[in-house]
Amino acid sequence: MKTMPHNRSASLAGLSLALCALIVVALPAARVSAQDCTNPPTQSSQAAWPVGGPSYPAAINVNINPTGLTAEQQQAIAAAFTNWQNAPGNNSQITFNITFSTTSISGTNTYQVNSQMPQGGSTYQAQTGGGTNGSYRVSAYTNINPGVTDPTALTQAMAHEIGHTFGLDDCTSCAAGTSVMTLATSLNDTTSGRNGPSACDAATANTAMHNTPPDSYGGGSGGGGAAGSGAGCGYCTPYYWVWYDCYNGQCFPSGEVDYAGCW
Repeated sequence: MKTMPHNRSASLAGLSLALCALIVVALPAARVSAQDCTNPPTQSSQAAWPVGGPSYPAAINVNINPTGLTAEQQQAIAAAFTNWQNAPGNNSQITFNITFSTTSISGTNTYQVNSQMPQGGSTYQAQTGGGTNGSYRVSAYTNINPGVTDPTALTQAMAHEIGHTFGLDDCTSCAAGTSVMTLATSLNDTTSGRNGPSACDAATANTAMHNTPPDSYGGGSGGGGAAGSGAGCGYCTPYYWVWYDCYNGQCFPSGEVDYAGCW
């Protein structure tokens, strides 16, 4: 396995009074850790949910059609969503609201899951598609092969498909058990994949997802030269720590912004 250093750095950014725009300046800080895993390849940001700004993270409404699934199998599929949502290092802050209904859902911020033969045929574990607005994903669906019956295999297959909605692609170079993006060797393979993302999966997803610019921070009152609430262009300049994920000397916005103060 390849050891990939992971540097998580921050820069202090200010919102100017005139432009109300996020400006990155010097003063970096760093927190360093190392992962023993391989970063999976990525797809276009159009394949991934968006992250960043007060309008996001989005709450994705997930519906798992119970038809053809036992209660245990339904919970195994739901577990994959929970594992992604709670994965250490996942900075998307996306949450999944899970329901179980025979009535399918569609539209913005929806994810429909069915036990249904994938278009690729009976040898495929699952197939995922959905809608995009040209910049990022707005909806998703996954059809899981009815031949996938083992609960662990179902969790791993679903975790893999969710990875695609976070902008990750299949990883043929990832060792078995080190990534959700490995390929299964059979419909009920339980050793090649993972129940949830590895540290490298989560870190790569942070860079693969479409980072929307922060929305307006307006709404804070600031009369008489007061410092304001840290939520707008008032009579002082609010500053924010803008966090980046860095790999091999290249840094990408993580989508995480923390208020630093107003002066």
